This record gives sequence, structure tokens and C-alpha cells, in this order.
Amino acid sequence: MYKLDEATQLRHGAVHLFQLQPGSNDSTSARSSMPPDGTAADPAAGASTAARLVQCTAPRDVPGVFDLRWHPRSAMPRLAAALADGTVHVLELGEPADGLRAVAAAPGGDAEGMAVSLDFSRCAGTAGDHLAASYSSGQLQLFQVAPAGLESLGAWQAHDLEAWAAATDAWHPSLLHSGGDDAAYRLWDWRVGLDAPVWQDRKTHGAGVCCVASSPAQEHLAATGSYDDRLRLWDLRALHRPLLVAQVNTGGGVWRAKWHPTDPRLLLAACMYNGFAVLRADGAARELAIEVTYEHDKGSLSYGADWWRGGSAAPPAGGSTAGGLAATCSFYDRKLHLWSVHAAV
Repeated sequence: MYKLDEATQLRHGAVHLFQLQPGSNDSTSARSSMPPDGTAADPAAGASTAARLVQCTAPRDVPGVFDLRWHPRSAMPRLAAALADGTVHVLELGEPADGLRAVAAAPGGDAEGMAVSLDFSRCAGTAGDHLAASYSSGQLQLFQVAPAGLESLGAWQAHDLEAWAAATDAWHPSLLHSGGDDAAYRLWDWRVGLDAPVWQDRKTHGAGVCCVASSPAQEHLAATGSYDDRLRLWDLRALHRPLLVAQVNTGGGVWRAKWHPTDPRLLLAACMYNGFAVLRADGAARELAIEVTYEHDKGSLSYGADWWRGGSAAPPAGGSTAGGLAATCSFYDRKLHLWSVHAAV
């Protein structure tokens, strides 16, 4: 989150942490709303037993926040933040009363660029010790997460315009995905150098590539979201010639896309002016369809979305399978919502 200071043109932000308070079983789609003051609002009418979000520690003031990522395997809860002043911070939570503290920070590769996205390495068998970041200058940077802090392994000009997305591959530790405002989707392999991508596509997306998500359940499958309102699936088995295998129009620019933590067919998308959507791929990942949509206040922008990864706190009644819980946030109205996702069998 951030607020623009009109006088100085600086973006001021904060990192907020919330704790989920589970509710009892409910067969309706419940929504908990978090207003800008950070106090928990009453759940939606008819869902008084729904799960709730409660702020669990004081916010940590930082420059404007463009992206957050939890460290996948840290002994202590750690998250990385991409900030408007171009820096990347790693924050750690000890006791809730102590709040978040900074354990590492690194400047961007370009003093003029904002850090806009990041991703920890997530391959099975790795310690999550690499962190990739992208910048509004079009650069990408790869960090080693070391006990002494963040050590840069290299920074390079990856896109002609803003590099909106940097994503590690869920299966191949040396592979990086990137997307930019130049409508390019690119793959990089740091084993062979970062002077040029190992593959790129500049013709498929009709506008900037906002996000990339490597599937944690299906090797060689990745999703891209674009300002052209489409979410696309790619088959990467032939790394030097990936295939576009499915796409769907969500009705809004796809700023974020997140694979479900346990159901390999489901994706959660933040669709900017068109709210949020849960999408389902078929078993072969050759078809993609919108399963359910969630609206936000008119005039707001849907920017943040992710799945609850601690188990379902409000499983639905019989006749459907729980998609679980999803948390979303939107710009302008400054709201955080918690949704109980009911996906059809």
C-alpha cells in the first residue's frame, strides 16, 4: 500500500500484518472487510460466524509497497517487500508485540527505478535463498539471501519499459520469468548468462505483461496476466519454444495471478477494474474458464490477491468442494477482503 504526497511526490506506505480468526462452518460465501483504519469490520450479513481478520501487530512504516512475498521456508516468519524508493527489504516477525523488524535491505539496480515485484526461489530441495526483483526502470536483479543480508548476484536491463513481473520457476532453480510494459514475456537462465533471454514472446500479449506465475503442481506450466484483460497458460516443455495452450478474457487487466496451494486446477486473479476471479483449468491445462467472480467497490482497482495457505477456516457444505479462503485488496477504497471460495466439483 502507499499514499502519494502531492507536495514531495514521495510515496509513503506501511506493512500491515493480520491474523485469521476461524469461524464456524457456513454454506454461504462469506466476506470480511477491513476498512482503512485497520479495525475488523463485521462480516457480511447472514454470515455472522464467518472467519475474521484481526490486525496482530503495529504497522511498519516504509516507502510505498508494491509487492510482498513470504519466505517459503524460513525458521522465523520473514517477508520481502518491494518499495517505491527502489529498495528491497526483508522483514522478520518475532513476538507480535515487537512488530516487524528489518533484517536486510538492498538498493535497486537503478537509482531512478521503483521496486515493483519480487519472488523467492521455491524449488523443492532449495532453501529459498535466492530472491528476484523487478523495477520500473525495466531492470531485474537477482539476490542471494545470506545471513549478513542481501547480496546482489547481478542486475540487468530485462525490458524496454517497466518490468512489472519477476518470478522464479517452481521446478527449475536457475530459471527466471519476467514480464514488462513492453508486452514481452521472457525467460532467463542465469547458468548461461543474463545478457539475453533464452526465449521471449513479444507478439501474443496485446499490452503489458503484469504478472507471471509458475505452477507449483504441474511442471512446465506457467500463467501470465496482462493489461489486455487476458490470463494465459503456457506449456514450457520445449524451453526454447513454449506454447500458448489456453487463454480467457477476465474483463479487466490481470495484475496478479496466484495458483491454489493444493488444487492444481485453480487460479486466483486480481482483474483491476473488474474485481477478482477464480479460474479453473481442465486436467490437461488446455482449457481455462472463469469459475466465480467477486466484486469490489466501483471505481476501485483490484491489485492484490492470494490464497490462505493454512487450511480452510470456513469449509462449505456438501455439494461443492472448498476452494478455501482468498484474501484480496483494492486501491482507492483501501480495503482488504476475505472470501470463502466455493468452487464447483
